[in-house]
Amino acid sequence: MKIKLSVLISSQAALMMLLQEKTRREIAFSLAHNSRIITEALAPYETFRKELITKYGEEQPGGQIGISADSPEMPKYQKEISGYIGENELVLDIKKIRSDLLPNEISGAIIFDLEWMIEMPEAKSPRKKHSSAAPKPPVEA
Repeated sequence: MKIKLSVLISSQAALMMLLQEKTRREIAFSLAHNSRIITEALAPYETFRKELITKYGEEQPGGQIGISADSPEMPKYQKEISGYIGENELVLDIKKIRSDLLPNEISGAIIFDLEWMIEMPEAKSPRKKHSSAAPKPPVEA
């Protein structure tokens, strides 16, 4: 499956929440598989992000390097990280999850964030109405 890096990043939290839910075995295996694949796929992004924080950040009171929202370097950081995210699209072996196997108690936020991973049922076309009455003969003028 081809997927944008931005989608993977924004769906991480929802995937982690759903991983904590009790689900049917086949869903749990698919979620675990997908989580492993996504974590591996995001490793280069995380490395790049940390390098940018080291490049543009400052030492924080706890001794760690960080970048604050009001830092004069923040626009440079945001420009580089946005460029990296925007230009990356990945092909991943993601297992689709059937929507009917998801837990009954699930938030709309999780479904929204993971919609790309959920296999939605096909919409059924409406049934045709049949009339038992015989067709009326054409009216002559």
